[in-house]
Amino acid sequence: MGNIHLLPTNIISKIAAGEVIERPASVIKELVENSLDSGATNIKIITKKGGKTLIKVIDNGSGMTKDDLVMCATRHATSKIYDEKDLYRIISFGFRGEALFSMAAVGNLTISSKTSQDEIGWEAKFDHLGKCSKLSQKSMETGTIVSLSSLFSELPVRLKLLKSDEVEDNYNLKTLYRFILSNPNVKFEFQSGRGNIIFPPGELIDRITMVFGKDVSENMFSVNYSSQHMNWLKVVGYVTKPTYTRKTKDFQYIFVNGRYVKSKYITDLVYNGYNMFGKLFLDRHPAFVLNIIIPPELIDVNVHPAKLEIKFVKDVSYDISNAIYNVIKSMDNILIADTSHGSNMRTNIYTEHGKQTTLTMQNIKTSAGTTKQNYEIKLLESSDGWNKLLPINVYGIANRTYIVGEDKLGLILIDQHASEERVNFEKLMKQFKKQNIQKQNLLVPITIITSPQEYEIIEANIRKYNDAGFTIEPYGQNTFILRSVPTLLSNASSDELSTLILDMAHKINLPYEKFYHYIATKACRMSIKGGDLISNEYAYNLIKELDKCDNPYMCPHGRPTIIRFTWSDLEKKFKRKE
Repeated sequence: MGNIHLLPTNIISKIAAGEVIERPASVIKELVENSLDSGATNIKIITKKGGKTLIKVIDNGSGMTKDDLVMCATRHATSKIYDEKDLYRIISFGFRGEALFSMAAVGNLTISSKTSQDEIGWEAKFDHLGKCSKLSQKSMETGTIVSLSSLFSELPVRLKLLKSDEVEDNYNLKTLYRFILSNPNVKFEFQSGRGNIIFPPGELIDRITMVFGKDVSENMFSVNYSSQHMNWLKVVGYVTKPTYTRKTKDFQYIFVNGRYVKSKYITDLVYNGYNMFGKLFLDRHPAFVLNIIIPPELIDVNVHPAKLEIKFVKDVSYDISNAIYNVIKSMDNILIADTSHGSNMRTNIYTEHGKQTTLTMQNIKTSAGTTKQNYEIKLLESSDGWNKLLPINVYGIANRTYIVGEDKLGLILIDQHASEERVNFEKLMKQFKKQNIQKQNLLVPITIITSPQEYEIIEANIRKYNDAGFTIEPYGQNTFILRSVPTLLSNASSDELSTLILDMAHKINLPYEKFYHYIATKACRMSIKGGDLISNEYAYNLIKELDKCDNPYMCPHGRPTIIRFTWSDLEKKFKRKE
């Protein structure tokens, strides 16, 4: 007798279930997707002990007939596709017919449902193979109620791998955020050990405020991009200003036709859109909620058991990056200062009876009634000579570091060093690109000592140094003499210039564009520093020069140059208004 044999049906079902159901959050994902597919506009999720003992999802969707209810947990039973062609035009969230079958395999599954045409609903209990074991009538409203109890009771090893109840409910809530952000017109309610949270229907920016916080939403722009050469592609949503970044990528949500996906490919294209405008600050990340709308036949969503990955039939790289770049370059990117008391604030969340309960939440920071002041100021050249910035009045210098002023929207603080870095960086880059570099002879030439290897590199590339504005000559063994530099670097110290020349040797093989960018980025650090004393007149002229820049909002290293404290927030702080 051979060693190869067929697995028993109960083992097959548990293996299949393990691919779909990893933890309680997996169950919630699948059930909420089914609710949305049914047209539900009101979805309630209830968990006990983080979902280990109970997960219940109640919706007001179209419901199921008695016959469909009996079949719904059978493996590969689905109402979403009928033939092979439908696989290449998926317009629903669920379609494989594995979710309910998998739930039955790992817990005790009960489903109640009623359609608007039926006078009475039906309740079905299912065994671990997805077969209906008991069917009875149930008085209920139109919609569906799915209850899964004793999760992983048949898989004790998987049960032991689950985290604490609180941690699992955090996973549950994070999973719900995907639907909360992609379906702002749907009311969601989440009832768990941490309380009862309601997300009433509203605008997407209101949902973003509830999930990310007011600090984030106030520093966001709306994206509404339609491709010029691919009229079937749109990108909509919100992105934070390039001057507003975070330590983690937690606040990044990408949807394709409303389906949440994890896609490094798309994320990289979003980052590329930011970098087209200006470098993001080191190890910092933007926040965004983006929905890519594309005909379903041009994507493949059937590439991952949990449907979290996606493939595009056509190249969308140009449009996604430009959707981000176009909105950023056309808006006022001044960072709005956070005047709240921090992210762990006590918050009013609406309850089902219109009363309020106070919860301490990590992620939900504002009540559902919060409205967002519109700071999406379009960039239009004004008649008084200002370009990217609104006219700014300068009042003085604070701490020898920050220029203090105001524009019509609020109090302005400008980092004098970061601003001059940006001004000098762009001036130098424009000179490099035009090959019109203004040079300054040094009163005292600088002697630069190198290693033998550095000497060989510099000697072989003296022309590239000269093209960048540095007149340098051999001056004995392992020694060069620097006679002139770009005018913008004429105030740099001899040590700074020596270090720059040696650093350039290690980047000499970069293409000219990247080589120039590297030099300009390094050189701009030699601008005025925080602590240098400047006059109000110098400060005003610096701001006017900053206003001429292509990107006046960030230094070349990604730090913000300008921060605005809005009049509205200041009035609240001084208790002039609520």
